[in-house]
Amino acid sequence: MVTRLLFVAVTSLAPVVCTASEEAEIKAAIAQAEQPKGDFKAALDYRMKALNILGERLDRAMGKCTTDHKIPLSFQTVVFISASGGVDRVLYTPKSAFGACVAREFKSLHFPPPKYPPYALPLKLTKS
Repeated sequence: MVTRLLFVAVTSLAPVVCTASEEAEIKAAIAQAEQPKGDFKAALDYRMKALNILGERLDRAMGKCTTDHKIPLSFQTVVFISASGGVDRVLYTPKSAFGACVAREFKSLHFPPPKYPPYALPLKLTKS
């Protein structure tokens, strides 16, 4: 029983290689986010509101997901916001236990409904 539990814990925390299609999807979502739809000011206002919500959760996630105080040198994530404001999915690279933990934290977020769903909200962290 203990061996099976340990195996499940280790395999769920093991780094997973990001597939080429996931990498391409992340790059496409970032490119899409750079070209907002509709009125630029409204798009900028929405992005700022969404980033504030994301930033508050990121602060909590950093404390929860970095128990050893080590974060990757660079980490990218894209949160896809649905028409209702819920999170459809979260893509991240590089694949790691840290990324999986942050993605789990982001999944339960709720944003204001975007005008043009699904809304791709990219976030890049770089350790200085």
